[in-house]
Amino acid sequence: MDSDAGLLRIYFNGSGTVRTLFNQNVWFPYQFTLANRVLPRRKFVPWRVNGVTNYTFTQGALAGVNNRAGLPLEQERILGYGISQDSTGQWNLDVTKPLHGPANNFSMLGSAIRANLSRKIGYQVQLNVSNIGDKTHLVPLTLQPDGGPGSYRIQQGMTWQIRNTITF
Repeated sequence: MDSDAGLLRIYFNGSGTVRTLFNQNVWFPYQFTLANRVLPRRKFVPWRVNGVTNYTFTQGALAGVNNRAGLPLEQERILGYGISQDSTGQWNLDVTKPLHGPANNFSMLGSAIRANLSRKIGYQVQLNVSNIGDKTHLVPLTLQPDGGPGSYRIQQGMTWQIRNTITF
């Protein structure tokens, strides 16, 4: 491709050459794939921590009450890569310039009360609240090389759920 043979014109490609067509469609994507093998992938979360607590009262006025809380934390996800110009003047994706999206951190609280209605019948009412203080909004799934969003998903805002359970 570096010899004069690479300068052969491709007529269906306008004024393009065999070298240009090969570099754009084969060589540069291949080099990007090779460079990307050792770096974090798109949508990869480098670290994540989940904190969970659960406590049940067994005595006193609050006997039978169960409280739970959860808080997962994670680093921002890699949603795309920036671009840079190589030595030939060609613009390509650059795996050394990851573009990060927002972290997906949310909180959860829950509380339940359990009581025995008789020796054989138990009753529990449970309240769960998720994404506390959050509103429904769009979150980018992918980013374009210039940093603009490529696609979105809908992140659900704060929700709550009440569950009643009878056991026998």
